[in-house]
Amino acid sequence: MARIPRYPLHRFVAPGEVFHIARVDTLGAESGAPPHRHTFSEVFWVERGEIEYVINGRWKVLKQGEGVWVKPDDAHALYRRGKRPGVLVNLAYPTRQFAQLARRYGIPSVIEADEPRRRFRLAVDDLPRLGAMADRLDRRRDSRLLLAWFLLELFRLNERSASREHSRLVPAWLEGAMDETRRTGSFHDGPAGLARRVGKSPEHVNRVARQCYGKTTSQLLNAMRLEHAARELRMTSRPIIEIAFQSGYSNLGYFYRRFKEHFHRPPRRYRLEERSIVQ
Repeated sequence: MARIPRYPLHRFVAPGEVFHIARVDTLGAESGAPPHRHTFSEVFWVERGEIEYVINGRWKVLKQGEGVWVKPDDAHALYRRGKRPGVLVNLAYPTRQFAQLARRYGIPSVIEADEPRRRFRLAVDDLPRLGAMADRLDRRRDSRLLLAWFLLELFRLNERSASREHSRLVPAWLEGAMDETRRTGSFHDGPAGLARRVGKSPEHVNRVARQCYGKTTSQLLNAMRLEHAARELRMTSRPIIEIAFQSGYSNLGYFYRRFKEHFHRPPRRYRLEERSIVQ
């Protein structure tokens, strides 16, 4: 078995530079360069067309907007797909840079995840802005600050695209009913009222809610009630009993118990502590 080479970052960056970034549209042919590893991390995404890549022995096809966070130990290579090459942007950076950001901002570690979880899909309408950001990053290869800014923004776009993808799986009638409930504060109706508004049986609504959110309709509504109450406590001076009733709780003691279970503080203490920063 041929030895898989491992490349260091200093092979690609000049003295004083922190990272390497490039836009590539001249990938090797089907029999192109063999897989390799790095001593650093990479992330790449397809701006136009399609590419093929092999990672740890598995072949994949990536289309426009799709990308991968690459770990140092991944044996990988990129190839042209068809006669017209795809265009991708590749960023190579010190592994510790993202690890530090992940710890500081509580980002799930895409570096340590298995390969399928390190793949992502960007919204096509985000690609022009991201491309402009990459061009700006290329002009300051010595800036750790700009590198951090770019990595955080890329991860934010990953998360937003994943959220959009989930939204596409939620039926419009359910998403609309949930939004209307939040907007109007119609929490007193409960699951039965939600079902009446969408013209479906409570059982059907509950089944779809479980499929889309992993929660029952009651659990979703209870979470919305508590989040609404918390916003009112933070942002208004309305009496707690009024907030409880408006949030769908007719029993004040029950509201106190549920609020404390969720936020680990009773409502009055929550309000005082949330406002203490400006006192």
